[in-house]
Amino acid sequence: MDHEVAKPTPEEDLLADLPKDRGWAWVCLAGSFVVNFLVLGGCIKSFSVLYHEFRNAYDATYSATGWIVSISGCLMLLLAPGTSALTNKFGIRPVVICGGLVLSIGFVVSAFATSITFLYFSYGGLVGVGAALSFTPSVVVVGQYFEKKRTLANGIAFSGSGFGMFAMSPLVTALLQCLGRQGALLSMGAIMLIVCICGALFRPASYYSRRKKRINSLNANGRAMLKDTNGIMTKNGDVTPGKCTHSTKSNNLCERTSYDEINENDENDVTPPNGEPGTRPLTPSTISIVKPDDKPADKTMLTTLPEVAHIATKTDPTNGSVVVADRPSEQAEPAWKILTNSIVLKYAIGVSLAHTGYGNIFTMLPSHANDSGVTSWHITILLSLIGAADIVSAVATGVFSNANFVRRADLFLAAITVNGALFFLSPLLSDFARLALFAVIIAFTAVAFIVLVPVLLAEELGVARLPMALGITNMAVGLVFLFTPVVLGSLRDATGTWTASFLLCGSINAAVSAVLFYLRCRGWKVDHTEDRPRPS
Repeated sequence: MDHEVAKPTPEEDLLADLPKDRGWAWVCLAGSFVVNFLVLGGCIKSFSVLYHEFRNAYDATYSATGWIVSISGCLMLLLAPGTSALTNKFGIRPVVICGGLVLSIGFVVSAFATSITFLYFSYGGLVGVGAALSFTPSVVVVGQYFEKKRTLANGIAFSGSGFGMFAMSPLVTALLQCLGRQGALLSMGAIMLIVCICGALFRPASYYSRRKKRINSLNANGRAMLKDTNGIMTKNGDVTPGKCTHSTKSNNLCERTSYDEINENDENDVTPPNGEPGTRPLTPSTISIVKPDDKPADKTMLTTLPEVAHIATKTDPTNGSVVVADRPSEQAEPAWKILTNSIVLKYAIGVSLAHTGYGNIFTMLPSHANDSGVTSWHITILLSLIGAADIVSAVATGVFSNANFVRRADLFLAAITVNGALFFLSPLLSDFARLALFAVIIAFTAVAFIVLVPVLLAEELGVARLPMALGITNMAVGLVFLFTPVVLGSLRDATGTWTASFLLCGSINAAVSAVLFYLRCRGWKVDHTEDRPRPS
């Protein structure tokens, strides 16, 4: 009879030792919050302050200046799979630290830019690469360190972008007034070094690996995993061929014989005293640990030891002993294989298309409000309301989802549906009050489904596959974001209003909602709820 215990993958084995939902997990969450604060809030969402400064300084057009943030935002998302691969290879900590350094260099180099084209490479390129190296790993680390409170933790982390939008815009404005454009960019470069500090807080999984500690401990004691077992000769903890000259006996669960001295002249020629049967030759992969007259129940003892729970055991038919051997380590899944995973494709396509409206709201809404006669001051208030809604939605989604009142997948689908339906109301947005209500609900529902994406990916694919899955999803969002501004802007130029663009965004979201709802009805697994109480 065989007794085998499946050996977990190396990634899962390491991640299992992390302090989930406690201790250092909250420190990592704080680091992720600050990264979102600086990268999303400071580099991307607060670019509008630098936008006007760059346009006036280099006498550039609006469209030419807008390419700066488009390049940086697209690179942040398009490079996500590459960032995930680097994270799997080198770990989260060094990748985020490198990202902080590249961010800082990008701002410093931009301070000496001589043209808008130069800023495409310095701010758009370097800042975009630095944001890519910092953002995705900071999201992944939250998924690794949190399990029961994962949704709440993701909500808190993502709320950093809303706080950053509030705080960084006035800070950059103050720096521009006090230090000028060059001094402000140099100061921003120094501030971005805080990302490196946050990266240093992200302890790798190996730090907590109990297996690594056990191996180090066993190596210090001579690499002897099982001592004093019947038929094993040891000297300083190592199995050595030879012959014993003196022995002592003691009775235990497994009768054992220990030897003081081992002669190295004879090859495995052992004749214990008192007429006991000699040991059979040892091989590298088999060890006899139970005598034939032992009870069969003792054969399963080995699989209960945590130090050797991963090895396979079977009965030797010749003498009834239990033979143990290390199971071959499981092959890691090729990175490219996740590209064909139906769950990853579902989220990558669905989230990227559903992100069309919210991803361009910062361009369409202010311009539409201006066309409707809303003052510039009220337009600023609209953007502030979006930032406030970001914060409230991120935290509220985490709290509500953790309460298990509704399945996370259903909440995800509902948020996309409501978000898309609102765009069809754009012809009614003719005054500030309606625009303000529209802005708040759009931001609230969009952030709700964005926060749930890494949580659902971790639940369906496992935390070990989260980096690549999230990277591919972000890359898909980046690809869509690269083309949709051009399409929506062309509709605005052709029709003279933003109404057609709003309706297109709503139609895309409606199509995504319909497909996801159909898949849900067909029984496509979209989250793990077996272990969670179902709503009554």
